[in-house]
Amino acid sequence: MKLSPIHFLLQFLVVTFTAALFITACGGSDVPAMNEDGDVDTGVDSDNSDFNGIVTEAYSFPEPLLTIENAQRDDRCRWSIKSEVAENITINACGSLGHNGTWIKDYEWMLTETPTTALDGRYLNPGPEPCIVTLSTPVTGRYTLQVKVRDSNDVWSDHPFNTSSCQYAYFTVSSSSPEGISAELVWDKGERLDMDLFLVRYRPCGTMGYSTPLQDIISPPAITLPDTCTDSSDCMGLPCVAGYCNTSCMSTQDCQQAHPAWYCGPGNVCQPLPKWYCKEDSDCAGEGYCSPRNPLQCEEEHICTRHPYEAISDSCSYNNAAPDWGEMCDTTDNPRLLIDDIDGFGPEHISYPQPVDGLYRVVARVYNDPNEIITTPQPLQAWVTIFLHGQKCGQWSARFARTSTYWKVADIQWDGMSTSCTDIKPIAPQPEGAHLSPELQCENPEDRGCAWGNPFRAIPAGLFDPCHQQIPRSIWCDYEGDSDCIANGDCCPVALP
Repeated sequence: MKLSPIHFLLQFLVVTFTAALFITACGGSDVPAMNEDGDVDTGVDSDNSDFNGIVTEAYSFPEPLLTIENAQRDDRCRWSIKSEVAENITINACGSLGHNGTWIKDYEWMLTETPTTALDGRYLNPGPEPCIVTLSTPVTGRYTLQVKVRDSNDVWSDHPFNTSSCQYAYFTVSSSSPEGISAELVWDKGERLDMDLFLVRYRPCGTMGYSTPLQDIISPPAITLPDTCTDSSDCMGLPCVAGYCNTSCMSTQDCQQAHPAWYCGPGNVCQPLPKWYCKEDSDCAGEGYCSPRNPLQCEEEHICTRHPYEAISDSCSYNNAAPDWGEMCDTTDNPRLLIDDIDGFGPEHISYPQPVDGLYRVVARVYNDPNEIITTPQPLQAWVTIFLHGQKCGQWSARFARTSTYWKVADIQWDGMSTSCTDIKPIAPQPEGAHLSPELQCENPEDRGCAWGNPFRAIPAGLFDPCHQQIPRSIWCDYEGDSDCIANGDCCPVALP
C-alpha cells in the first residue's frame, strides 16, 4: 500500500521517538561495547537495576579498592608500602564498589612484577575469601600486584569503555634488607633440591662445624672399678675400704668429692649424671667450659662442653639459626636465619642487624638433590646477594654439578657504620674444587689432601673440632696462618677464642 505524506511523517516520528528512548535508557551512545570475542557485552538483570545488557561509555563501571595495613594511597588507583624481607602482607579488596545497584561478584588477582632473583612464583596466596590474598616478600626487591573486579551485571572493571574510574587497583611493595649485614641465596632448580646459606665469623682454623653445645658435650666418666684396691687412686677417687672400692653414699656431696659429675643415685650408690651439669667453668674441673644447653636460654640448664660457647657458635645456618654472637643471652645483637627453604629455588636469607666488629664469611652449599636433577651438562646455578646497611652491594653466581659441595662466596670486614661495599672481598667464582674430576674432589673425607681440593667435602655429622688430626676442615684455610696449621697438623692455637 502506498503511504500518503501524512502517514509517512507519523511513522518517521514514531521510529525516531523509539530510538531516542532506547538511547536514553542506555545512557547515551547507541554504539555497543564489544567483549574479548568481538560480541556485544551483555549481562544478567539479576538485581533489578534495569540493566538492558548493553554497555556504553556512560555505564557506571565497578571500582576496585584496596585496604592494606600501614600502606599509603599514592593516587586514586595505587597503593604502596615499604617492608622488610620475609614479611607476609594481607591485601583486602572487599570494599570494592559496584554502582547503580550492582555488587561485586568476582576478583582477579595477578602478580605483575617481582625481583629479578625471585625465581619461584609461590608468593601470592588466596585468603579466606576471594576478595583477600596474602603476598609474601621473601626476596629483596620490588613486587607489584594488580586486581580487577566484576559486578553482578558481569561487567569487568577493565572494560575498554571504562575511562572514568580505576580499571585495576595496584599495590607495590618495596622489600628491603635489614640494617647491618644481610645475605640472600636463590637457585634455579626445584624438585625438592635443597641449598644452604651460612654466615661464619672468623677465628683461627675455625671449621664451620655443626654449631650446638649438644654436639660438643663432655660426657661424665663412667664408674669402672678394679676388683681390689690399695687406696682411693685405684677407685677413681672413691674410698678404698678393706681392699675394695666403696661406691656407697649418703648424699650427692659424697660422690662429688670424687668427681663433680657424679651423684648419689638409687640404692645410695654413686652414679654418673646423664649430662655433666654445671653453673660455672670451675664446675667442669678444668676439662671444659660451662655453656647454656640451649641457645639464648641462659637461665636454664648449663652443661660442660669441650670448647667455650662462643667458639661452638661459629656459623649461622639451618642448624643454628640464631647463634649467640654478641652480649651473651642478649637476643637483639645476634644474626638470624630468617628464611630456610628446603624444596627448591630459595630464598635463604640471613640477617645480622648489629654485627660485632670483625671478619665474616658468606658460604653456600648444595645439601640435597633427592630427584637427581643436577647433572654435568645441566648444572645448578645459584646467586648470592650481599647487603650492607640495607643497601645492595653486589650479586655473585656459581654453578654446581654435584651435591655436598661448598662455595665460599665473599668475606666482609665489618667496622661499624664506616663499613662500605668496598669492604666485601669476593673469594671464588665457583665452588672450590668443582672443576676437578670426582676422584680429586675429596671422595674420602679422611684424605688430608681434601683440605686443598674442597675443604668442606663430607664433614661427618656432629663433628666440631678445629684440632681434628685426621679430618682437617678449616673454612678459613685460604688465610695466612690457617693453611699452615692444617698442612702441618697443628690446628690448635694455644687458646681457643
